[in-house]
Amino acid sequence: MKSAKKGPKKKRRIAKVAADSPLGWHFRNSSLQDGRSYGNAAMYATPQTVESLVREAGQNSLDAALLSEGKLVAVRYRLVELPDGCHRRESFIQALRYDEGLAPHLRAVAKSSKATNTAARIKRALADLDKPGSTLWLLVVEDYGTSGLEGEEFNDASFSALIRDVENSRKTNEGAGGSFGL
Repeated sequence: MKSAKKGPKKKRRIAKVAADSPLGWHFRNSSLQDGRSYGNAAMYATPQTVESLVREAGQNSLDAALLSEGKLVAVRYRLVELPDGCHRRESFIQALRYDEGLAPHLRAVAKSSKATNTAARIKRALADLDKPGSTLWLLVVEDYGTSGLEGEEFNDASFSALIRDVENSRKTNEGAGGSFGL
């Protein structure tokens, strides 16, 4: 039996962020004048299952299909395992600037005096992540043949809607399902 010839192995790279880069975590402080948010009910409307994730992410990809170009939409799901002590895990955490911005924010939410489901989930997740020998799992969802997220952080486009607005995805297709993406 003849073995198939394999091409050169592709080396995956994790982005490096320069120490003086303007990229970083920024969180808005809330005040009583800004009103109160008692959570996002929409996050509890969809069951947290693999089936729901595939259905909702697939629907969002279909809603953003580039139909005018005659392309098919393809969605790829990858689960990346980063065990404790793994060089790729450390590189990922460093590129994410986890210790400098995200971790303090998440720890503050977990210690919040308000007993919320979100705070309890974050507290459990942080405890799991801090255990020696823990594994960090990353779910990567990639779609092809779609418009993707467009625009800057502060404008009237899909990227800004995703990161700044609750329940608004600026979908351009009137037949698009749902009001926001996962």
